[in-house]
Amino acid sequence: AVEFGRKVAAKHFIRHVLQENLFEDGNHLYRFLEHDPVVSTKCFNFNGTTYDAEPLSASEIEVSLRKFTLAIIDSYVSDDGKRVDYQSISMSEEFRRYVKMTELLHRFDPSTLSQEEKLAFFINLYNIMTIHAIIILGHPTGPLDRRRLFGDF
Repeated sequence: AVEFGRKVAAKHFIRHVLQENLFEDGNHLYRFLEHDPVVSTKCFNFNGTTYDAEPLSASEIEVSLRKFTLAIIDSYVSDDGKRVDYQSISMSEEFRRYVKMTELLHRFDPSTLSQEEKLAFFINLYNIMTIHAIIILGHPTGPLDRRRLFGDF
């Protein structure tokens, strides 16, 4: 039973309530990811259920994220890079598919990526999450709003 629990925890279906260990025998409390109050209330990419299929490989997720990011930037950012059409992005098929793909990130294991792939992945993730935050929370109008945007998202 302990070995099974470790496998389930390693695949990010359950976690220790205080995040102290992966899975151990004894008097420890664990909960399903979808019952974690932080995940269920603060994660914009969590739709209320855990994706239970075998996760895509890190390289497949990295390639998908890069494609979605490039498609959105190519279609909705002005040629000079100074204007972004957030309204059109929010209604686009690319953005819908990106949001669906982000649901897979809770089981994503970046340790299999090379250092260069990790750097590219997290830069792309930061950029697309910034666009996502602006779509959800609105464009910041000043330094305090910008700080709030990145603090809340």
